[in-house]
Amino acid sequence: MDSEDFKRGDHLYVDYGWCIHYGIYYGSRRVIHYSDGRIRNDSLHKFRCHKRILIKKHPRCSSSKKVISRAKKRLGEKQYNLITNNCEHFTTWCRTGRGRCKQLERLDKGLPKVMKHYRREGTKLLIKEVRRAFKNLNYF
Repeated sequence: MDSEDFKRGDHLYVDYGWCIHYGIYYGSRRVIHYSDGRIRNDSLHKFRCHKRILIKKHPRCSSSKKVISRAKKRLGEKQYNLITNNCEHFTTWCRTGRGRCKQLERLDKGLPKVMKHYRREGTKLLIKEVRRAFKNLNYF
């Protein structure tokens, strides 16, 4: 999609395969999202990280004016937490008033299978892989 297809307040995302990164389209080729552990207003180019940008649809959501207002109020916030306050929590809250992370909800269902594998390989390897994966998004 091209930036002309985006409307202010759209819930954007970039799929990295192993995780999805979310942001709110601010307009003027800018996105409000978590980056480097804080909520920033960055260029689309920085947000997309050489990947295709998609739009997440919500059946019920607030007006674009309310979405942008919520996002702007949290600019500069440094409360990132992978489990309780990540980019998906933030953008879903901006759009609906309720922070949720479906990635973690899906992970919760699949985690026992993953942990069974890593019990053989060791938890240190799991931690190392998670850190390496999120390093590209500057979370660690």
